Amino acid sequence: MEKISILSPAKLNLTLKVQEKMDNGYHKIHSVVQIINFFDEIRLSKSSINNGVIFNFSDSSVKENENLAFIAIQRFINYFEIKEGIKVDIKKNIPMGAGLGGGSSNAAAVLLGMSKLFKINNFDQLVRLGEEIGSDVPLFLYGRSANIAGRGEIVETVKNPFNLNYLVLIPQIHSSTKELYSEWDENEKFVSQYFQKKDTRINIKNNIIELRNDFLPLLSKKFEIYDEVFSVLKNFGLSNISVSGTGSAIFSIINDSYDCEPIINYFKSSNKLKVFQAQSIEGWQLQID
Repeated sequence: MEKISILSPAKLNLTLKVQEKMDNGYHKIHSVVQIINFFDEIRLSKSSINNGVIFNFSDSSVKENENLAFIAIQRFINYFEIKEGIKVDIKKNIPMGAGLGGGSSNAAAVLLGMSKLFKINNFDQLVRLGEEIGSDVPLFLYGRSANIAGRGEIVETVKNPFNLNYLVLIPQIHSSTKELYSEWDENEKFVSQYFQKKDTRINIKNNIIELRNDFLPLLSKKFEIYDEVFSVLKNFGLSNISVSGTGSAIFSIINDSYDCEPIINYFKSSNKLKVFQAQSIEGWQLQID
């Protein structure tokens, strides 16, 4: 085995409730998450450069030492004492700052890909490395619908996940996770009062879940586009609407029979955001050469 191609997926937070800040500076969270079929494309191959890394990333604005995938490669090489060289090519489709977990997904993808490439069977250690790299990396290592807790490192996969269809809309704004958590600290009472007025429970295929994201009221206060998009979605007959992560992505759960073409055409004509349909998926998609 010399090469491996991986589709690195995005995620959506159906529930994201923020809890108290821990001594390490992170907040505890409770989240219900699904993986969706919206992907970055990653290719790993062995290189003739001993113990060297050739790293090609399609977005040149991201520095290597800040790139979670590059960090994951270095952690893997150091921990497992890899002596061979590695070449990594990443084509980005998942926007950064959208709350879709693209960076964490890329980190998980290279950890899994390198474990296949170098025939290392130690998933528990990959999870431990993932916890050190980023809060969402353990989730993506499992690659399945899950309930997550702690700062994100506690992952309980869902045994019988429901398959859902989504309409996803990504405004042309970058939402900073660090800034949003800081704003949550300053507006905890405001967020609590916002949701006291709403019933966020929804019934999905005879399962009651809470469609709630504690960053939604903060995003709505900061950016007018959220209220605008929510209003348009409701006018098109959609009701189960929320945001993922700390934004900027908006999503709506849609019925199998819902015709998305009119609403997609409406938003495409505005040039204010990216819009597409997606489905929940379970597991990783890899091709080994």
